[in-house]
Amino acid sequence: MKRRMMVLLTSLVALAGLAALTYLGSRECRFLDTVFGSSGCTASLKVSGVSTLGSTLARDRDGHLVVLGNRYEDMQGSRNYQITTQVVRIDWAKGREVERVSFNAFGRIDQMQLSPDGNTIAVTCNTIYVCDLLSSSERRGAEEPSQLALLNRDGSIVWHASVPTDRARPNSEGRAFDLAFAEDGQAVLAGNLAFAVGDGAPLGGTRPPTAPVNATISATDRIELAGAPRMLDLPDGYIPFARLQSALSPDGARLATLSRRFAGEGLPRAILQVWNVETGEVSVRHEIDTDLSPALAWQSDGEAVFVATAAGAVPRAGTELRSYSVEASR
Repeated sequence: MKRRMMVLLTSLVALAGLAALTYLGSRECRFLDTVFGSSGCTASLKVSGVSTLGSTLARDRDGHLVVLGNRYEDMQGSRNYQITTQVVRIDWAKGREVERVSFNAFGRIDQMQLSPDGNTIAVTCNTIYVCDLLSSSERRGAEEPSQLALLNRDGSIVWHASVPTDRARPNSEGRAFDLAFAEDGQAVLAGNLAFAVGDGAPLGGTRPPTAPVNATISATDRIELAGAPRMLDLPDGYIPFARLQSALSPDGARLATLSRRFAGEGLPRAILQVWNVETGEVSVRHEIDTDLSPALAWQSDGEAVFVATAAGAVPRAGTELRSYSVEASR
């Protein structure tokens, strides 16, 4: 009898463990979910010490993912955190980090763009979140709310600049312009303003053509595509941010959009859609149950789209990068 009881108990424990593993493994973007494709998530990778992302996810010329965020660490004897801004490059195919650098900044960086040659990084602040790219001497008398800077790949700052409100007025979410590089890589573009890559000097004349760039679209329930309004078909009670993220595929034929929930309880927390640029039709739609950062990028071969989970300003916080299928059959 005792032997039978032990066998029964062991079997119950094993079944409970199997049930727990199945439940955990089948959750969004976990092992079983990525195998069977129920949510559309194909893989995920945790990046430690990088949180509070803005529109700071991109792909470099080598196909590596580049993510920018903050590392928060406790300061002994203080309630404040020590904040270090990190730029991390990731080889997604191998699932590993290949480079990490830091640079002097304070607060949350709002946007990041990589130069066409991959040698420099442009970043900018948001006027709502605490963010400072200027040194103490440069900060004196600086009344312009929007700051931007050009960085070398090693994190050293090449130059700072600031944009006055009367040249680029921030929207309701604190963003004054979409950041970009000129197509030839010789200028950083802040809305209608252009700054020379070499020294940050303002440039006059006609605004140069823009390199392909991620951008925000002013939209709540629809976007304009292929010459007509296209409904986002958001669920009832879903209150989105007023601006959604967009990213053009490497071949320019598809547009990925990310609508994030601004307020309200319930699921989903974000909706990722892939559109045919020529026809305006949705080819893929994923409803995501996790809060996401305003970060969006395509895989270099155009076979997946990357997003990043939202992570708070707390020590040891990290973000999870996720890839989502863009194939309708998955």
